Amino acid sequence: ASFAVLVVVLGYAALGLREKEVTQDAKRALLSGRPGRAITLIDRAWTSLSPKSDPGLKREMLRIRADAHIATENAPAVVRDLGELRRLEPDNHDLALEELRWILKAGQIDDGLRRARQMVADAEDDPVVRELCGDAAQLSYQEKIRDLVGEVGEKIPEAVRPRAFTSL
Repeated sequence: ASFAVLVVVLGYAALGLREKEVTQDAKRALLSGRPGRAITLIDRAWTSLSPKSDPGLKREMLRIRADAHIATENAPAVVRDLGELRRLEPDNHDLALEELRWILKAGQIDDGLRRARQMVADAEDDPVVRELCGDAAQLSYQEKIRDLVGEVGEKIPEAVRPRAFTSL
């Protein structure tokens, strides 16, 4: 029985070493300009993690994968990875700002505006937070103006339409 326990313990230790090795391979792939390879490596290693896996390793894997998604400009995937990373680092202000930027880039305007307003309520003197809140509000208004232009546009006579839209 003790031999079986030893085998299981060594097996789990080997898996942990493998995850660290794959994480380093993914980091090298990202640094060498192969973000797709980094994503693939992290995705494979991620499936072998357990709830008890090293939180530091999880953070490193999420950071690498988020950076790889940033390199490929896959905003929804960046938001997903930064969201998971924020759950591991809830007090990381810079990470919260980065997540908000990507939420807005992903077109999740309502969620971005809600989060930005909450961040301003929590840190009203932070100029970066205020700027991001302004960006979120502006994106929200632009979306509403596009909807309004679409609705009203057909009702405005063709001859005055360019002048009317310039006024908006």
